[in-house]
Amino acid sequence: DAAINNAAQEAIQTSMIDSMSANPFIQSIHIVTDDSQMILSSDKGATIRGIYQNWIDPMQGETLERWADSHELLDQALGYTANDYLMACQMDTQDNNAGVIVDISRDAVVNFLEQYDFGKGSIIGFVTPSGKEVVCAGGEILTDNVFYGQDFFNNINPAEKTNGISHVKYKGAEYAFFYSRNE
Repeated sequence: DAAINNAAQEAIQTSMIDSMSANPFIQSIHIVTDDSQMILSSDKGATIRGIYQNWIDPMQGETLERWADSHELLDQALGYTANDYLMACQMDTQDNNAGVIVDISRDAVVNFLEQYDFGKGSIIGFVTPSGKEVVCAGGEILTDNVFYGQDFFNNINPAEKTNGISHVKYKGAEYAFFYSRNE
């Protein structure tokens, strides 16, 4: 029944908005449906036909990547770019007929990092699995990658250690490099 479906969509939409209000790291939430239903999006409503099959087809039976720097197909459908969010947490529903995507706010990560002052010359950053970075130094947001691609970063073996400390050289200066990896 259409009335029941509309009521369910409104309840889900309200729940998504409540989740965003309660957690500043959530930029937006999307439920990717098949083309028989509309995508539910916390900031776009239910105005776009579902793309679930097109979204999972390129994976060819592979497990959905939990953390992703972008979701190009959904971005195209909703009119986003990968710069509108830092990264996304993606998961299939239990019956594998829809996907839930939670976009993580770049601004919230920046605000979190700016709270920490490790002293003059210190650099603090957040690096996504694919190398997208948010880096702060001396109260300023840096636009260049600092960690990803550096030997000291690339040589971290997550199978051996998920966190640690080492002494490294970066741009000719010595730093204590602290890291913690999260799955």
